Amino acid sequence: RRPELIAAVLQNEDWPPISRGRLMNLDKWYSGGLILTEGAEHHRQRDDLWEPLLKDARILEVTAARTDRWLDTWTNAPLELFSAFRSHVWSIDWEALTGEEMGERLLASQAAGVAALVWLLGPMGPRRWGTPAGARTRGARQRRDEAIDAAIAERRQTPKDDLLSRLLALEPDDQLVQATFKQWLGADQLMGIFTWGL
Repeated sequence: RRPELIAAVLQNEDWPPISRGRLMNLDKWYSGGLILTEGAEHHRQRDDLWEPLLKDARILEVTAARTDRWLDTWTNAPLELFSAFRSHVWSIDWEALTGEEMGERLLASQAAGVAALVWLLGPMGPRRWGTPAGARTRGARQRRDEAIDAAIAERRQTPKDDLLSRLLALEPDDQLVQATFKQWLGADQLMGIFTWGL
């Protein structure tokens, strides 16, 4: 009954600080980046880092080529589509960012981390991270982070024709580049699932 209040909520930059909620627990997996930043820095990352990469046609080219190859492998056998689709999306992103295959080991690491996001957002999430129960996820993060760091170091030395090199040209902070890379994998998985659900 009060449209001005609805408009005030929908068009308001004065959100409660992210640091006040459980969303910050995701930092254990993502280590900073767009979704864990607010205000002017959030807008800078969105506009200066994410937007140029999202407009790059390479993503669509890699998606089309990988999807054609993936569909050629389908048979009449049952397929657990959720995990297969999720791995497909991550592999597209990895190839678009690096020009390389993600590989089964890194796919498994990414899956372990995404599974951990459920409990990381729970009230005891940060405590579980440091326990033996969280060791699998910490190991998965280390494997994934080491692969991303190696790709970053290689491209700082010799840029390539890929999205990661483009991102590195836009951002001097390697830690933020790493966080953006990691969140790219997570964001695209969500967008892929939403699109598939439509």
